[in-house]
Amino acid sequence: MSHSPVSPDAFTSASGSMSRPSRRAVLVGAGAALLAPAAPARAGVAENAGKTAVVSGTDYAVAPSPDGRLLALDLLGVLWVCSASGGTARRLTSDLYDIAQPDWSPDGGTIVFQSYRDGVFNLWTIRPDGSAITQLTTGPFDHREPRYSPDGRTIAYSSDAGGSYGIHLLDVATGATRVLTDTPVEEYEPAWSPDGSKIAFVVADTRIDVIEVATGTRATAVTVPAGQVIHQPSWLPNGTDLAYHLFHSGANDLAGTAGTLVTGEEVFPFRARFAPDGRYYYTSAGTIKVRRLNSASVGTIGFTAALTTTTPKYKKKVRVFDEPGSFPVVGIGSPAVSPDGSAIAFRALNDIYLMRGGGTPEPLFRDHWWKADPDFSPDGRQLAFVTDRTGTLNIWVRDLSTGADRQITHLTDSAALSVRWSPDGREIAYLDQDGALWTVNVSTGDLQKIFDATFEPGRPTWSPDGKTLALAAVVPYSRRYREGLSKILLVDRATGAGTYIDPAPHRSLQTRGDDGPVWSPDGTMLAFAMESLLWVLPVDKNGRPTGSARQVTRDVSRACASTASPPGRFR
Repeated sequence: MSHSPVSPDAFTSASGSMSRPSRRAVLVGAGAALLAPAAPARAGVAENAGKTAVVSGTDYAVAPSPDGRLLALDLLGVLWVCSASGGTARRLTSDLYDIAQPDWSPDGGTIVFQSYRDGVFNLWTIRPDGSAITQLTTGPFDHREPRYSPDGRTIAYSSDAGGSYGIHLLDVATGATRVLTDTPVEEYEPAWSPDGSKIAFVVADTRIDVIEVATGTRATAVTVPAGQVIHQPSWLPNGTDLAYHLFHSGANDLAGTAGTLVTGEEVFPFRARFAPDGRYYYTSAGTIKVRRLNSASVGTIGFTAALTTTTPKYKKKVRVFDEPGSFPVVGIGSPAVSPDGSAIAFRALNDIYLMRGGGTPEPLFRDHWWKADPDFSPDGRQLAFVTDRTGTLNIWVRDLSTGADRQITHLTDSAALSVRWSPDGREIAYLDQDGALWTVNVSTGDLQKIFDATFEPGRPTWSPDGKTLALAAVVPYSRRYREGLSKILLVDRATGAGTYIDPAPHRSLQTRGDDGPVWSPDGTMLAFAMESLLWVLPVDKNGRPTGSARQVTRDVSRACASTASPPGRFR
């Protein structure tokens, strides 16, 4: 199937089915309108493989080549090129590159783009024929939105290497980089002026600043009121006016300093591309659009991108969850070891089980209320846990000799979880439903907030002297995105002061939750799961590292616990 080109001087519209899942939901077939499957696959293609094609997409950008003959598309996380008049698109990258934001070199010989190939966004280049793919940046930080300078010697891009997004410059010939501007606010989406002397960029979604490349002098060109979001500036051919994407009152427009360019459409939040003759390209409502300045006419450029889809073939296991009979438990959670090492408590099958001396685990409650997060008292005689038997999650304590339960917290508008007993047995540390760290006095029930909420932190652990609490907490690279590292947060029990430490350089704890850290009984180590293995980090009495983390398991590991029984070990 092919599409005929439509002149930008003739007002036409295109229709077709569209789907709108997240671009990252799947790598093949997401956000695209699919044509009917083609003829059976040729020899060499798996029996369960099929062919399909896409003719529109959700949230993709378009970039015309400098000579106006080709278009680059970042459809489905893949880089494609097609004729500027439309037709069949040619794939340049595989699914694994997960690319976005293509931009052409001024001579048309290279396309630069951002790629998530290595687990962070780096800059890559490729020739229009698909050859000479080259990685330009490396490291643990993101590099996004690359833009060639008009002379082709420099690539401007945004990066969070400085703790917030700033505008950086890369020398194409040498690979050297430098910071153009990087203030505490988020700065991104650079755009070169036609003469290469200035760069416009977005500041914190609310304004566009322009900076002189030679001097660093900057000024604000556009501001928007609260409730509106501004993105992706581009310069008009006159080198004075700017166009930008504007989200306001539920609308997505292409606005500009000289007046609104496109309204009444679902304009995708990517840069409009202007040609010297006044034509400009953008994506909207799934299609590529082309217009001319000072003209109401709009053209649609059709394309077809061929895909091969493979449906996995395997025998699906039949599961009957309400089938009568006895079945083996295949997973447990939140293990806790008694101080003398003779018993383990854990959650499974909506109960808390106690296993003594390697014997048969026995459920403690056998009721229908939700229960979790068991932890032994320092003398091993009591077990703290959380349950919603009063309507909200509260902390309870069970006397293991009598079976009597006592409610410790009486929360009604919040919840308690992830409990951990203090070494002296007087307090229990816990997290509330928002992620704030609290303690409760076991005797009086008095509550004290120790540290403000973080995003889904892990279960706390006490230092042996009771002066410091450690827990896993995420530290974002910037305020622009939530990406970051799960680090170890050390909180002073008396002052509430917090300090973040790295489990290892540029590496992240596993899932927070039950994956540590856990303090060793002698206070010299913190144990945690990282990349599905167990590690130990030597620390001082306050939790600050005294050496490098060491891997201690080779099997898939998580949810470690410690015991005070001699010589004191992790389990």
